[in-house]
Amino acid sequence: MRTKNIQEFRTIWRNQEGYNMSDWDENFIGSVHNSKMFGFYRMVNGIVDNIKADLTPKLQNAQDEQAIYEFLQNAADSQSTECAVIYDEQYFMVLNNGKTFTEKDLKALLNSFQGTKSDKTKPENCGKIGRYGIGFKLAYRLMGKSDGADELLNNLAGPLLFSWHNKKQFEELINCKGNGKFNDDKNIEGVDASWLLKIILACFPV
Repeated sequence: MRTKNIQEFRTIWRNQEGYNMSDWDENFIGSVHNSKMFGFYRMVNGIVDNIKADLTPKLQNAQDEQAIYEFLQNAADSQSTECAVIYDEQYFMVLNNGKTFTEKDLKALLNSFQGTKSDKTKPENCGKIGRYGIGFKLAYRLMGKSDGADELLNNLAGPLLFSWHNKKQFEELINCKGNGKFNDDKNIEGVDASWLLKIILACFPV
């Protein structure tokens, strides 16, 4: 199954943002380690020493009861014509047939208030409903009993994202038995490969 290489995505992010010093490691999940090695969470969120204190207000910007409405907005903004929301006490799944993720879309999902739809001075954003990048934070909240912060930090919980281009890619995913080989494509943009990732700490794709 051919997927985009998320580790390569982190490296591209690091280089684009200028974190090319030896004390930055894009593959370190946290903010800072032993006061001398900085990780991807700090690259995305700035100077953060207490991750829970930083994460909780972001998660609380969205409320659980908004969930279906917000995911329908996301589907509309991706120009989908069909959307399905399936859930029970254990699982919450949303499917739509909208446009696939771009690198910019994924960066917006990893940030608060940095959505690609926020700049209403751009004509392409004027017809879009979502604005502040809050809607998808519901996926993080739904990981736990309250705002999801404890589950994200202590259990490495996080939503699974799959953005595919064609039926074959979707069939490869649903037929994967857990021991199939993944052929990671290091070309992040402009390649016919799916995004498949889990996001933890509301910023870290693995």
